[in-house]
Amino acid sequence: MTDYDLLLTASLGAVLFMLMAGNRAFAGWVGVAFYALMGGFLAEMSPLVYAHAAPVVSSMGFSMGGQAVAWQLV
Repeated sequence: MTDYDLLLTASLGAVLFMLMAGNRAFAGWVGVAFYALMGGFLAEMSPLVYAHAAPVVSSMGFSMGGQAVAWQLV
């Protein structure tokens, strides 16, 4: 898994958690922890992006209509 995959997984986890437990008292602090985690992943990827290195490509993808669908951070 690349850092980009971890960022995607953390953001999906945050959305699912906030949908399920968003009205509980502790949900705000857990949401802040998710945002800090995602910020850490972005900070870890920033040298790759700003140094004009190779794009950060996600290893996750799927096929739709015979075409490969994937994403990358350039």
